[in-house]
Amino acid sequence: MKRLIDAMLCPLCRRSALRMLLLVGMLLSTGFIQSPAGAQSLRGFTWNDATVSGGLRFGTEDLNLGFGARGGYTLSQGIYLGGAFDYMFGDTTTRTITETGTNTMLRNEADFDAWFLMFEGGYDLGLAPRFVLRPMAGLGLSHGAVEFCSTVTGFDPECRDETDENGAFHIGAIAIYDLRPITLNGGLRIFIGDVDGLVLGASVGGSF
Repeated sequence: MKRLIDAMLCPLCRRSALRMLLLVGMLLSTGFIQSPAGAQSLRGFTWNDATVSGGLRFGTEDLNLGFGARGGYTLSQGIYLGGAFDYMFGDTTTRTITETGTNTMLRNEADFDAWFLMFEGGYDLGLAPRFVLRPMAGLGLSHGAVEFCSTVTGFDPECRDETDENGAFHIGAIAIYDLRPITLNGGLRIFIGDVDGLVLGASVGGSF
């Protein structure tokens, strides 16, 4: 897919991903390498509970607006295991070329969209009685699709579709605030793979 859309190349995302990976490692270490008393002090309201959420997404690198859903279970040790699906509406790029001295016009249009299906693991840090921070990482599948259409004045448009599916990885963190019976969730993830980008999320969910 990268050969089709140059904007999908995101070297800054990769550098940011390395920094985020170090941060996630530090946060996970604070959750896993601690005394029993320290573990109890970081106990979150999500421990021993299932959590689900769904809401809006916004991504960089032409991912644009989208929606997503997430569900999983947090073990008694604070370890979170779950899955997520995100669909991004993407962007439409148009280029018009007019031949000098004629009325002939060539219009090229590329319509891009993508989705991600990920298995996720993380650690729920109870930073306050009603507030949990979940540093996390995910591994799964990314799917990108592009529809190309070319139109020449006086002729019907010619279109073709190209799709690409590859493995993907993401790192980031989710903040969860308890307003029982619902939760408010906000998150940031960096996706690394054939489809790169920084994705922000805002969701409503619940724990049970």
